[in-house]
Amino acid sequence: MLCILVGSLFNACTVDAAPNAPPEIPIDSQFKEFHELLGGRSTLGPGTFPKFEYNGLSCQYTTNALMCYDPLAADPSHRYKLYPLGLNPSLNLVDTPDAPNGAEGQVVVDGYILYSPFVPLYERLKGSEYAGRALTRARYNYLQRRIEQYFENVAFFQPLDDGGGQVCLLAYG
Repeated sequence: MLCILVGSLFNACTVDAAPNAPPEIPIDSQFKEFHELLGGRSTLGPGTFPKFEYNGLSCQYTTNALMCYDPLAADPSHRYKLYPLGLNPSLNLVDTPDAPNGAEGQVVVDGYILYSPFVPLYERLKGSEYAGRALTRARYNYLQRRIEQYFENVAFFQPLDDGGGQVCLLAYG
């Protein structure tokens, strides 16, 4: 996964095809506007599976998320969403929250202190609306050499070797 800086308002990442990566699938027309709203390929990644139906939802996987459309949502503004892949029990992602309030200047989400470099991308994803509820504290992943934090619908990471600049989404999709 190769991260690149795109724009001065936020950091985003793009995914270069790895040898084992699934072929890129075009984003279905039903999801194009939503995909772009959330940062497009540089944030959610390219499509990895064609649109499909699941439990009454139309869905499409990208590298970093599962986009879904619920035609029966009571509020039309909530018809498009990211599916909570992080809640899969086999992932075992839930930590005990670290602080109910946090210190001054810290952003606390569901009792978890949001790692400060993740805040701009979290806000760009409209907080819990698209990122989902927080599931973990920020974690050091020494094997991958990065800091990670998991949410219901997406997960953030920052490479340790990056000098503190890049913030990317982990491949949830």
